[in-house]
Amino acid sequence: MCWDSKVIPKSKKPLLTPINCAVQVIPWLLSDSNFIKSTSQNLDPQKTVFVGALHGMLNAEGLAKIMNDLFDGVVYAGIDTDKYKYPIGSGRVTFNNSRSYLRAVAAAFIEIKTMKFTKKVQVDPYLEDSLCSACNVQQGPYFCRELVCFRYYCHSCWHWHHSLDSMQSHKPMMRNAKGVGNSGSGSGGLMLVSNHSRSGN
Repeated sequence: MCWDSKVIPKSKKPLLTPINCAVQVIPWLLSDSNFIKSTSQNLDPQKTVFVGALHGMLNAEGLAKIMNDLFDGVVYAGIDTDKYKYPIGSGRVTFNNSRSYLRAVAAAFIEIKTMKFTKKVQVDPYLEDSLCSACNVQQGPYFCRELVCFRYYCHSCWHWHHSLDSMQSHKPMMRNAKGVGNSGSGSGGLMLVSNHSRSGN
């Protein structure tokens, strides 16, 4: 049931009038949050990507299949959830090789098409707390996803390294408050399209 609030004179109380609208209910199993190909597989954060803007109907196994079809080598997929264990629209995918990982990062965006939805999904490197890769002294809160850099920088080293004309177009990425997502991703990159008949298999 939806409600429409109407503006009425101040002398009267606001009224809420029911109107007809469609509401989508998406069930979510706790087991849908994680998919791992093998329990003996070591998961390397340096071969992990952050995936944002996920559709609520896409579970971890479905995400793993899509990413494996596009880039190969997927060993783990996880969907980020809130305190109620419900998906929040982001996730992580880990690969077993650097080539697949770098291909996913270079893609930047993929478009997922299923019978039930079409969604443009953002792919970024998964960021961790790290020292600056240039000075190895200060914390490196900034990450450059351009392959000529692809490292963490402190504030000073970022500005020094990116003072060159050829580097000034690079945009810094930073971890968000939860340490899951990324910010500052560029809008460029190749968009790959994945067509799947089902979202969860």
